[in-house]
Amino acid sequence: MRFDVTLYHRNVFGPATADKPWLVFGATGDDLRYTFSDLTGTADLTGDRFTVRLPLAVEFDLYDIAISAQRNGGLKDTLANLRDDVPSQELATVDMGMLPEGNAVDDRRLGGEPTSIINALDASMLAAAISKQSFDPRVDFDRDGDVDVDDLSLLEAIYLKASPVVLVTQ
Repeated sequence: MRFDVTLYHRNVFGPATADKPWLVFGATGDDLRYTFSDLTGTADLTGDRFTVRLPLAVEFDLYDIAISAQRNGGLKDTLANLRDDVPSQELATVDMGMLPEGNAVDDRRLGGEPTSIINALDASMLAAAISKQSFDPRVDFDRDGDVDVDDLSLLEAIYLKASPVVLVTQ
């Protein structure tokens, strides 16, 4: 599994972007602090948690963090999760939640919101694989080696959800 992690300035997600969190993806300059692409994650014994190590130290600050996963040569596999105001001293152990799987077609809307959405294009690709009884790794959302109704159930649970998924700090 490959991951993309971006650390933004702590103010990139806030009142101005609360209703449109995808606007964080347009951050540039001082708002976009660090981007780490193609990081390899290792799973724990249960296989449902991953550890991703950032390749360098970051300056002391608060960050808004976005993470997404990919496979198949860089195709985005998941929506991005976003966590608000994480202190840099906690970066080693940030729980970024379960990444919403189901983004078989990375259909970013050009000229509009720079975000991905789980929609009919993803469902159509899954339906075609199920109908043909063929294996398509892009729609094996539960990663069990086959394409079936279990993958449809995962897609159904997040249908029309868009990146980023904002994680509530507890």
